[in-house]
Formats: sequence, structure tokens, C-alpha cells
Amino acid sequence: MIAMKYSFAAGAAVVAMLTACGDEVTEVTNVDEKASLDIVEKYKELPKCEESIYGSLVYAADSSQVYACTSDGWGSLKGEKGDTGAKGDDGKAGENGTNGKDGDDGKNGESCTATALKDGSGIEVKCDGKVVGTIKNGADGAKGADGTNGTNGLDGESCTTKAVENGIEVSCPGSEPVVITNGDKGEDGKSAYELSGTDKTLEEWLASLKGDNGESCTATALQDGSGIEVMCGGKTVGTITNGTNGTDGEDGTNCNIVSDEGGVVTIQCGEGENAETTKLYKAMCGTDPFDPEKKFCVLGKLYDKCGGKAYIVNREYCKDDVVEELCTEVNRKEDGSYEVVANRALSEDEFCLAGIVTKKCGSKEFSMKEFCGKTMDGKVDSVFTFCRNPDDERLESAYQLIGKSIFPTDEDDAAFSSSSLFGNLIGPKLDDFTGDDLKKFYDALENLKTSCEEIP
Repeated sequence: MIAMKYSFAAGAAVVAMLTACGDEVTEVTNVDEKASLDIVEKYKELPKCEESIYGSLVYAADSSQVYACTSDGWGSLKGEKGDTGAKGDDGKAGENGTNGKDGDDGKNGESCTATALKDGSGIEVKCDGKVVGTIKNGADGAKGADGTNGTNGLDGESCTTKAVENGIEVSCPGSEPVVITNGDKGEDGKSAYELSGTDKTLEEWLASLKGDNGESCTATALQDGSGIEVMCGGKTVGTITNGTNGTDGEDGTNCNIVSDEGGVVTIQCGEGENAETTKLYKAMCGTDPFDPEKKFCVLGKLYDKCGGKAYIVNREYCKDDVVEELCTEVNRKEDGSYEVVANRALSEDEFCLAGIVTKKCGSKEFSMKEFCGKTMDGKVDSVFTFCRNPDDERLESAYQLIGKSIFPTDEDDAAFSSSSLFGNLIGPKLDDFTGDDLKKFYDALENLKTSCEEIP
């Protein structure tokens, strides 16, 4: 519906004026009542008549009538035809009269026009060249209610990264890996000396940049307290007078935090019908708000902080508010081969050795140069050391089968750190062990356990 809303200095008489511009209208020019009038092109474009707009007037151009919204719906202000009265007694037949003379033709009806006011505040109505009324724009309608929040989107799938030559490879489920290569080093920019175009030597040019010593300035309060006097080099260069006090500002509206949940702070200003609410989002993860003190975001997915700290989501996990490393579970099958089960958290009787979930030995952890065996009576688990010199080299060769070393270096930690992404919240992919490598590795360790001879 295309509608314009106006207020005008007239009452029911103006309604009559709009429906019959050709009638005499001088009798309504001094009416002081105010009404509100909407204009639509067609009657069927009238808005729904609800309690909130009872008393509204709308002029329908196709019927040239004004309609009012009441509890009975939209009704025309044009009076309806009255009921037919009772039939009177027949009168006596009168004598036929003589035909009267034809009357003079009536005057043409007066045409009316509506013109927008220059200041845009409404329209001016003229009939036969005379201003018969002004229709002013109505006040804005009440603010509509807030719409409901949309539903949350589906969780995204995690991606992994690993360092490759001259860049980083990013792998995401359902798509081919993408390599982000390092950019080429740009050319060195010119120095300010080169850009100056001077024919001086560098030393001369640098010396020319030094200006003369400036004069010191002082500011002294005037004796009458009306301002300060500024003096530079012993000369008065200006006076700064105090400004006049500004007008008092309007009283502000009290605002209070009415809720602080899920990373959304809701603030209400004012009370009752005039109250206004504003939502502030502490942080966003995709389309979801969150509180950075309690959660962190990686690739559009939210994670709870662990003891107030974020962690590397594809290499670590949270246990009792402590960040622990994920470890690879390996299973030995009945045929003697090995398989990777999963990357998982550790239980109380386990620890992570060379990236593999390993049972503790009598509740103790042990190093890569040690193994768990039985005491002489075969009853108690105990930690033993692999044979040393020259078998350290054989032990190193065994661990190299799964990409590990018994001689860790600082470069290993540096490689891990340099390949972490998203603020060290995504790290390199966990060890990719194969069944064949694992079998060779465990067979080599068993041989080292049994081939040890006591060194004198």
C-alpha cells in the first residue's frame, strides 16, 4: 500500500470539503481541531483496522471518500441513506399547474488541487485558486519489536597443517590439500637521502636537517585571572583569555547491565515503555558470540579454555584444567602386525613415549633409553636400561624407523613452533605412523632387549 500521512487544521468540515470540492468551503477555514489523515490510491489498500490505529482517517482516491477506523472496522464518513418513512394518506388531487420556465444553467463546479509545501512538511489544498486548507505530515509511528535471533550454523570441520618446503600445506576434510607458499622478498626501498635528490654528501645533507635553536616560551597567568599571557624570546606573542561557561547539558538516562551470558552483554537504558536495550558482543566466532575469558575460537569453532588458557587443538587436550598432549594409540594384532587406533587422551596408568600411548611400568614412567621388564622372579614390573656403548647407535636406528631420535635437539622444538598457525592454536599434524614401520620398530627394540650382554 502506498500511503502518505498528514495532519491538517480542519475537522469534519474538511472531510466534506475533500469529498465535494465544488461546494461552498469558506465556513471551515477557521476550525482549530486537528486530525490525522492518510491517503491511499484505492479502498482495498486500506491497512488492517486494529485497536492501535482506532480514530485514524484515510482518504481513498478511487471513491473520493474518507474512511475512519473504529471498533466496527473501516467506515465511510459519508452519511448513509435513511430508512423510508411510513406512507402518508393520499392528498386531494390538485389542479394541473402551468409549466414553468426553464432554469438557467448552473455554474461549473470548482476544481481542487493539492501541492506539496516547499519545506516538505505537508500539502496545500486549493479550490478554484483559493487556499482552503493545509494537510501536515503526521508523526512517525512507534518503533517495531526486535526480530527473533536466527538459528546457529552447523559446526565446521577441523583442518590440519604441516610445514612443507617454502610454505605450509593446509588439509581440510573433503577437499584437496592446499599449499600456501612463502612470498618473495621485496626490493629494498630507497632511503630518505636518496629520495631527496640532493647533490650534497650524506654528511652534508644530515647536517642541513638540523635547524636553528628555537626560542623558549613561557605562559603567565594574568593578574585579573582572566587568562594567560604567552611570551617567547622575551616578547609577548599572544594572550589566551578564559572562555565562558557552557550551558548545562540535559540529564542523562540511567543504564544498567541486565544480563551477561554467552559472550553477550545486554544493557538497558531507561525504564518502562521508554526503556531501550542494546546488545554488545564481547567477541565473535563465525556467527556465534563468546566470552574470550572462558572460550577461544579456532577456524570458526569454539573451545572451552583449560584453566583459563587456550591450547593447540589438534595436538593437546584439557584434563582437570591442565593442558596435556594427545598421544597415538597403537594396537598389536593377533598376526603380529601393528595398526594405529586413534589419537587420544591418556588414562592414569599411561604416559606418552615417542608419541605413542605406553603403559607405565609399576606406576612409573621411563625414557626412550629404557624399557619395562620383569624382575628375576618374573613377578614385578621394573624399569631396565638398554645396553649402552656401542648399542646407543642401534637404539637410535630403531627410533629413526618411526621418525624419532633419542638425541633431541633445540631444532625439533623450533620446527614445532614455526609450523604452528592461528596464534599457536593449530600445530603440525600428529605423527603419521604406518603398520610396517611400527613392526620394524618394535622388533628392533625386542632384539636390543635380548642381545644385551653384561659389559665387564
